[in-house]
Amino acid sequence: MFAAAGGVNAQSFCPSDGGSGNTFNIARFQFNGIDNVSGDNNGYGDFTALVAGVDPGASYGITVDPNGPFFLRYRWRAWVDWNNDGTFSGAELVFQSNGFGQENGTVNVPAGASPGAKRLRVNMSAFTYQGACADYSLGEVEDYSVLVSAPVQCNRRFARDRQTADLL
Repeated sequence: MFAAAGGVNAQSFCPSDGGSGNTFNIARFQFNGIDNVSGDNNGYGDFTALVAGVDPGASYGITVDPNGPFFLRYRWRAWVDWNNDGTFSGAELVFQSNGFGQENGTVNVPAGASPGAKRLRVNMSAFTYQGACADYSLGEVEDYSVLVSAPVQCNRRFARDRQTADLL
């Protein structure tokens, strides 16, 4: 995990709120070094100062834990604004799951993801899946930051010279 002052600030994102003062909230969020135990944030938590570093083309585990009655099936969704256009499109939905407790999945970073800071939004709802910009009453929304690394450049001449040396 990286700590960044302010996280992703380049874009203005749609508001989203899971309702204040309810007992249905995100208890814990884990993603590639971020391990945030947050509890009730009155429907929305801005944790964009918490940053997960990722590489283009790689895959990373995601784990979410609900807080609320054990007998409810919670609906989870997460998006990453890979193209930094300030919106969460359907193609940017990186995780969707439902269950009665902790849920696990995998986030696949697109091979062509541009380097830099991106916004990650996760939401949880007690009864139905919600959109990235939804306002609803039984759940919670949290925002985080993802930092996509720059691709490593290969020095072709060095690689060619190395191959020639290996052949000798």
